[in-house]
Amino acid sequence: MAGYLAKKCVMWIKCAACLKNAITDESEIIKEYLMIDLMDRGGLKYSSKSLVSLLSVLENHVMRVITKDQLQVDTFFKICYALEDHFVSCHMVGCSEHWKTLSQRFIKFYLIMRSHMLAKSTSQQMNKKLIEMTREARKKAKL
Repeated sequence: MAGYLAKKCVMWIKCAACLKNAITDESEIIKEYLMIDLMDRGGLKYSSKSLVSLLSVLENHVMRVITKDQLQVDTFFKICYALEDHFVSCHMVGCSEHWKTLSQRFIKFYLIMRSHMLAKSTSQQMNKKLIEMTREARKKAKL
């Protein structure tokens, strides 16, 4: 997700210092970016360590909330409250002038993407259960 988020941020970051803080040059690529290399079909960017740090904190909070509770109507709000309670400004991305708005935009974009992924996987699981229940009902009806 870091590569995709870095790719998308190029479109809406206007400040050169913020862009440099969010995206890493290809000369600085390290083995941590192996997954981006594997998933890349030509458009992904290499995110900076500060962006990766922000995303890992976000993912930890998301996973903590999801493992505690099943996906519910208010799961998104629980994630937001958990972030609000435990978030530290050391994981922010951007220059000294834009760090707050830029970090908020990264957080918002990430949470929307992650919520979509959670909803999609839950929907697929529910569909599998429904198909299995339908199959069992058809077997019983034939008897």
